[in-house]
Amino acid sequence: MDQGWTEGDTVGKCMVTYNRNRIKEAAAVLFHHTALDDETMPWKHYRDEDQLFTFMTMESPSNIIHGESRNLRKFDDSFINITMTHRRDSDVFTPYVTPDDVTSMYSRGKDYVDDLISKKKKVALWVVSNCKKIRGSRLRMDYVTKMVEAGLPVDRFGHCFKNKKEFSRFSEKQLQSYKFYMSF
Repeated sequence: MDQGWTEGDTVGKCMVTYNRNRIKEAAAVLFHHTALDDETMPWKHYRDEDQLFTFMTMESPSNIIHGESRNLRKFDDSFINITMTHRRDSDVFTPYVTPDDVTSMYSRGKDYVDDLISKKKKVALWVVSNCKKIRGSRLRMDYVTKMVEAGLPVDRFGHCFKNKKEFSRFSEKQLQSYKFYMSF
């Protein structure tokens, strides 16, 4: 994974491992939605009837089904027991930020915020690589284009703008120079 937990991290009372040889010890097995492409039904690997098989993603349902052309219907109704996503109606709610992150951000005070904003010289950044696959991606592209045409300075990067490599070389200081990040 390029983000998320590392081997041996603890989350609550759980320890994270990517070692598939330890599946018999697991109370829960997380399947990132992309990992399900490699699996077939019926499931040919070990599974204890008390284990929770968990569907995990931070992507929108529309992008998974339409944009990435995932066929999750090959799994029967009892393969996945619970969901773990950014949606509040998931069995396991996994927000993009933790309560501790929010507390530390807001406890710094007005002086910290004023200092932070004084260093931001650029207005908005948008990084996108899903341009025209689904209706939502086309709508957000049109929306940002109209904002730019109206005069809002938005620096746009990613596959859609053929400058993904240029963005990958951005330093932390460059990223922090933006007041806003466009997210849809």
